[in-house]
Amino acid sequence: MRITFNEALAQQIYAGSDYFLMPSAFEPSGLSQMMAMRYGSIPVVHLVGGLRDSVQPYNQYTGAGTGFGFDNYSSVVLGEIMSYAYRIYHEDAPAWQRLQQQAMAQDLIGGIRRRITSVSINK
Repeated sequence: MRITFNEALAQQIYAGSDYFLMPSAFEPSGLSQMMAMRYGSIPVVHLVGGLRDSVQPYNQYTGAGTGFGFDNYSSVVLGEIMSYAYRIYHEDAPAWQRLQQQAMAQDLIGGIRRRITSVSINK
């Protein structure tokens, strides 16, 4: 068996998913969540490093946001934020669609450039 990266398959997975779970303990740049947002897959992330920089947590009062995030790195908090995202998805379709539109509208190329530059400078 040979394991390789398949770009076409990766794009299909992003495009076919509703959520993108990325609960990294450490993430210096984070490009995967930006790819997910491009395809309308809403990121659920631990707000650390590049994830904090690129994912704006959903605000139920203003409708702002591009995903869901949590600060306290624990399985309990992860479960709570996943349940919250699930409720929005199933109970407030207009809010979910706004999240998708806002996520897809992100300047991903600029974000990728900033992350690559940041990682290069910090080495």
